Amino acid sequence: MASDSTLEIHCPACRWEPEVTSRWMCTCGCLWNTFDTAGVCPRCRHRWHDTQCLSCAAWAPHVDWYHGLDEQVAVLIEEALPASASARCTSHES
Repeated sequence: MASDSTLEIHCPACRWEPEVTSRWMCTCGCLWNTFDTAGVCPRCRHRWHDTQCLSCAAWAPHVDWYHGLDEQVAVLIEEALPASASARCTSHES
């Protein structure tokens, strides 16, 4: 299990961990490590919402590959709460 400060990337189906040298291919032919760009092809800018495991071939939502984010998101929400309490909306006048 990931600690508060640890982000792990692995296949949600088989727990395979991609290497820095692992490469995925976009439909435009670009080969790149999808985790370097959060699933966005650097050539054509296509956003891949799902990522296929290079080990077990299972497809899963790209975000599901990131483990250890729950605690980090909770901290960000807690930090944002005081700011949102002091935020004020302004009326829009035409």
